[in-house]
Amino acid sequence: MNTIGLNPDYLIPVPKETIPKTAIGKIQRQELRKRFEAGEFHGILKG
Repeated sequence: MNTIGLNPDYLIPVPKETIPKTAIGKIQRQELRKRFEAGEFHGILKG
């Protein structure tokens, strides 16, 4: 990831259907962040 200039704290593999999107297909990043902070992906991280 560093070779392309990204340095993420987490890289979480989730089904594409779980990523919230707007009516025109843009990712709802704020909603995704809320879900992450609420622990929705905790089970995946513990994996």
